[in-house]
Amino acid sequence: MLLRSSQSLSLALAVAGLALLPTGCKKQPPITLACNAAPPAVFQGEGVTVTGTAGSVSTKKNNNVLYTWSGDGVTGNGNSASVNTSALNPGSYTVKGTVKEGKKGKEGLKPGQTAECSTSYTVKEFEPPTLSCAADPTTINPSATDLTVDKSHTGNFTQGGTGTYTITVSNLGNTASSGTVTVSDTLPTGLTATGFTGTGWTIVTATGGSVSATR
Repeated sequence: MLLRSSQSLSLALAVAGLALLPTGCKKQPPITLACNAAPPAVFQGEGVTVTGTAGSVSTKKNNNVLYTWSGDGVTGNGNSASVNTSALNPGSYTVKGTVKEGKKGKEGLKPGQTAECSTSYTVKEFEPPTLSCAADPTTINPSATDLTVDKSHTGNFTQGGTGTYTITVSNLGNTASSGTVTVSDTLPTGLTATGFTGTGWTIVTATGGSVSATR
């Protein structure tokens, strides 16, 4: 009988110990949102992409996630948005994003179901191109033949447009030049030649990144 009493006592203590174990469920942390604009600086007319990354998103099967974006020229309804900068003046701009989660139609109604972010980008001032040119021959006799090269244009060059500039070769000396005179011009990065004309000149190269002519 003593053995049976001891066994019953041990079982009672084990059950009591189980009753002391903690119970409950882990609370869902608030949703977060981080966003980034790329590239961070563009010229007018170039595109910008904004990407949002949500954190601590609920893993429940009926959870729905919604994104909204706001800002000048911004369009998008998913985790990324596009920015049209065609109508934007040079300066700094901010895009704001919002994410909401929850049951469909009830997203963001409970605390911790909404998060916001913001990111900035810059529309840069237009940078006028620089032009370089060369004359051949480079060494002459000033008392006889004195060749000079001058380059000019009318109006401003605009990105995506067309422009015209003139290269003028003059002889300031008192003797006509002899032999072949060659004029060449290498265009800066971003400019492409589409034509080159000149009375009395033979066009050697008239397209691409450089132009040249002889007479």
